[in-house]
Amino acid sequence: MKKLTSILSILIILAVSGVAWGATYYVDCNADPGGDGTTQATTGANCAWDAIADVNGASFSGDDNVLFNKDCTWREQLTVPSSGTSGHPITFGAYGSGDKPIINGSTVMSGFETAGSGVWQIACTTEPHIVFFDGIVGTKVGSTGAVDAEYKWFWNSNVLYVYGGDDGTKDPDTYYTEVEAGSLVHPVGIYDKNYVTINGIHVTKSNNDTFVSGAVHIAGDSVGIQILNCTIDYSYMHNIFVIANPDETVSEILIQGNTLVFSGGTSIYIGNGTGDLSNVTISKNDIEYACQLQIEAAHDTDGAIKLWGDKTYLTDITVEKNYIYRTGRDSTGTAIISGPRGVGIWVDEVLSGTIVRYNKIVDSVNSNIRVERSDGTKLYGNISTGSPESGLGVADCDDVLSYNNTLYGNAQGIKSDGEAAGGWSQTGNIFKNNISTGNTINLKAVRGGENPGGAGAGNIYESNCFGAEAADFITWGAATPDTYDAFITVSSQTDNNIEADPLFTNAAGGDFTLLPGSPAIGRGQDIAGYGTKLLPGSTWPDDVRTGPCGNGCDIGAYEFPQWMID
Repeated sequence: MKKLTSILSILIILAVSGVAWGATYYVDCNADPGGDGTTQATTGANCAWDAIADVNGASFSGDDNVLFNKDCTWREQLTVPSSGTSGHPITFGAYGSGDKPIINGSTVMSGFETAGSGVWQIACTTEPHIVFFDGIVGTKVGSTGAVDAEYKWFWNSNVLYVYGGDDGTKDPDTYYTEVEAGSLVHPVGIYDKNYVTINGIHVTKSNNDTFVSGAVHIAGDSVGIQILNCTIDYSYMHNIFVIANPDETVSEILIQGNTLVFSGGTSIYIGNGTGDLSNVTISKNDIEYACQLQIEAAHDTDGAIKLWGDKTYLTDITVEKNYIYRTGRDSTGTAIISGPRGVGIWVDEVLSGTIVRYNKIVDSVNSNIRVERSDGTKLYGNISTGSPESGLGVADCDDVLSYNNTLYGNAQGIKSDGEAAGGWSQTGNIFKNNISTGNTINLKAVRGGENPGGAGAGNIYESNCFGAEAADFITWGAATPDTYDAFITVSSQTDNNIEADPLFTNAAGGDFTLLPGSPAIGRGQDIAGYGTKLLPGSTWPDDVRTGPCGNGCDIGAYEFPQWMID
């Protein structure tokens, strides 16, 4: 009796404390059709579901888990059918051993026939925007006559035309293991659903064909959505797209720990609607080779991460501890796109509350960090290298705080400029404790950034390290001072910059920690409320370490460990 009483007491305590056990459902591509999904068995009435359609047609509750068997592939769209509740999400994840389960947005094409002149054809009723030949992205051309080399393709009137292998004579059915044509616009769609987690799924080869679409697409009234530890790659357009349309609310979004490799357009796009979109965190993602297709429509290839709020919505966004590599470039480093696109992190017309911190951005085809018309944005602890534009650019903004960033090997380390004639201003922006050295121009302040008055005033540049003096190492309006004294004279800024090499551990090797004896140690200004910095030993994006400033804040992204001084 005592034992029964104890068990009942435990159950009552758990019930009162809110502990719950949800149901678990299984999806296995090897299972027989007709199961109820309640076991991992592959045969029988209670066997795993075999198709995603079974998931889409089911109803789930908070704390339920829907698990996909690893090493399986489905070519169906997952449309999340139910909502969880706060603290009790519905989780779509993985089980078993092997590679992540795959949701593939393409269709395997087989049954090619020769069309002559080295061209082969096959019926294809869904217009593909991307085609793969054994995983290699094909080149779309404008006519069958232009299909004249391997990997070239053309679609017209429900027919797909491809070149016959390496010389035109090869049957694609036998020459390639797979020819895949994009077919699903949103392989994972979350529409008007709350408290849903997608964890450990591989989403690939989506056919999303418009500017407002992603392989993982979050829209409608959606709160509490988490995209965790997924691989999302080879999307024609965006890998992840989050939008709130008029009269919709999207909030509490977490995008964390994902591997995002190759997107034709932007990898993570937040915004472009006019609804209420807020409280988004983008953290610890590995984002490589975004903006890989020269898509002509405006904004399609904006960058690796793009936040766009039209200056009327989009609030409280944090972008932190991400690794971003070769946006707009191919694997050899060659530029693929041109013009104003291909930015690493682009904050554009966001209303308020944006924080960009502790990111490492390397070799974007355009600026590594660009903030435009987004007042009050905070930028700190970022490492930015290899941009042919600016390592960190702030344009048409008021009251942006940029501090303790390290900018090296860019065309312009810090760029501060405005377009007052367009009705915007560049006022009250603060740049402190940054190391901007090894760039062609370490500071470029123009078109209002140099405080000419009116719409360009009150911008502060203090306690920075612009490296050793050199010809034209600073641009201040029309002036190009080549000494710190000349810079102070023309700018009227406070004379407290570090006028020497900051002594990086190994800048050429990408190690921007400070050596003992660096003049940047202890020379930064304390900035109230912002005392946490990168620590040596950080690796992106998995192990980014931060800690408090020591006795006096160091200049640059890294803090030199206090114990090494003591």
